[in-house]
Amino acid sequence: MSRPLPRERLKAVAADFCQLTNSPSTWKDDSLHPSCIPPPSIVSTTAPMHDSPDTLWRYMKLSTFLLLLEGKAWFPSVASLRRSDPLEAALGDEFYEKLWRELECQDGSEKAIAWLSTIRDWEDGHPFESGSSIFAQVYGKCVADDIATRRAAWCWFKSDLESAAMWPIYGHQGVAVMTDLEGLRASLPKEKEFRIQGIEYVDRRPCAERSISNALAVQPDRILQPYFLKAIEYQHEQEVRVVAHCPEGAKGLMVAQIDPKQLIREVVVSPLLPPDEAEAVERIIHRSVDAGCFPIKRSSLVIGDFGYDFMRAWRRDLHGSTDANIDSSDLPAALRNL
Repeated sequence: MSRPLPRERLKAVAADFCQLTNSPSTWKDDSLHPSCIPPPSIVSTTAPMHDSPDTLWRYMKLSTFLLLLEGKAWFPSVASLRRSDPLEAALGDEFYEKLWRELECQDGSEKAIAWLSTIRDWEDGHPFESGSSIFAQVYGKCVADDIATRRAAWCWFKSDLESAAMWPIYGHQGVAVMTDLEGLRASLPKEKEFRIQGIEYVDRRPCAERSISNALAVQPDRILQPYFLKAIEYQHEQEVRVVAHCPEGAKGLMVAQIDPKQLIREVVVSPLLPPDEAEAVERIIHRSVDAGCFPIKRSSLVIGDFGYDFMRAWRRDLHGSTDANIDSSDLPAALRNL
C-alpha cells in the first residue's frame, strides 16, 4: 500500500501547478496564499450559481448564532469536513484520473510531470508506469487531498421551506438563519475573496445518468473544484457553499467582519426545544440585537402559539409542577382510553 506523499513534496508539486494554472505569486492576504490549484479566477463573490435558490438556510447551535451576531463565522477546511462525511471531496479513482489528465493537458506541465515521476521512495518498491491509469489515480488523489487542506467552506441549505431533517442534525438546540443569495454575498467582507456555488451531486456509478463523466461534460471547470462535488447520496442536503482559501496546516478559517444585518433575513427557533426554552432563546436573541433588526419566529413545524401553550401546560401537568394536576375524570372518554 502506498504511503502519503510527503508534505514538503506536496508543497513543491502545488507550487509547480500554481505556475501551470497561472495562479498569482501574491494575494491580498499573504497568509491565504493558496500554493495550489485551482486558479483565483474561480474565486468571486459575484460568481453565478448553478440552480440558484431563492432561500438559503443555515441550522446552527445557539452559541454559533451568537458568534455570528458578532460578525464572525467558522469556515472548516474541506479536509476536516471528512470526519463527518467520508465522501467529502473524495469521489473515487475515475475522478482522480480525470483530475490528473486535466493537469497533464495544461501548457508547460511536462516539467512537473517529469519531476513527479522521479518520486519512488514512497511507493514501497512498486513504481507506477508514467501515463498509466494507476499513476494518474494516485497522483490525482494527492492533488485532490492537498486541495482539501487549502479550502475552507461555509455550508448552507437551499430550500423554500424549513427542513425537518436538518433540525436534529445541525440545529437541535439552536436556531436556523434564513437568508438569500444577495444577502449572503453582501454580508461577506470585501477584503477577502470567496466563491459561492451550489454543490453538484454526482453518481459514482459509471453508467448512471448523473455520473462524474456526464457532470463534468456539462461543467468541465468542476474537475479543478472537487469541493463543489459530492456523492449523490447526499443530495437531500441541497447544499450551497461559500469557499475561501484556508491557511496552511489549519483546520479552518475564522472569518470576521461578516455583516449580520445584511445576512440575516429571519431567525427561526428550533421546534425541538421545549416551549419554555424556546421562549428563553427568543428573549436572549432580542436582547442581543437591535429591536426590529430582523424577525425572530417560531418554527413552522409547530402549529401556532396554541401548540406551544398546550405543550407547556401538558409538560407541567405531566411532571406535577402545577398546583393541581389533571384529574383523569375530567378528561373526555376518548382521551382517558388512550
